[in-house]
Amino acid sequence: MRFLNIKNKNGFTLIELLVVVAIIGLLASIVLTSLSSSRAKGNNAKVKNQLLSIRTAAELYYNIDGNYGATTTSCSAGMFTNTVSGLAALVTVNNYPSGTLLDCGSNGNSWSVAATLNGGTASSGPSWCVDSTGVSRGTLINGTTYNGLSVTGGPHNNPGIPYCL
Repeated sequence: MRFLNIKNKNGFTLIELLVVVAIIGLLASIVLTSLSSSRAKGNNAKVKNQLLSIRTAAELYYNIDGNYGATTTSCSAGMFTNTVSGLAALVTVNNYPSGTLLDCGSNGNSWSVAATLNGGTASSGPSWCVDSTGVSRGTLINGTTYNGLSVTGGPHNNPGIPYCL
């Protein structure tokens, strides 16, 4: 009688392991792509929230001083340096996501602050603007999306204008 030599199969074959590793790699790349998109949206939300906080701080400043301070086109001068209202901290670029640029303006009667959103630069890309009239938007009055900070098509067209166009 002949005995059959049946091997007891323990474990997985190399092909099975490679297939599992490939599937895990594919799933990981999909997850990382969606996380990157979520991070960008989160950074944009943070910028918009910071800009809305500037509006509250500016009104606190106005209640204390009776105006919006000296005329300035700088985020490091005039009303934007006030620590009592919290404006100084809110216009410090280090408190924003990396790469965010700010453009501030005040003339005593009005103010505005614009910031680049994810992927925006001073000359192109998305930006957001808030001002003393209550505007908080990422588009020009005609509905065109802002393109950069201080260029034609941006929220100010000229740096430091104290209202959002």
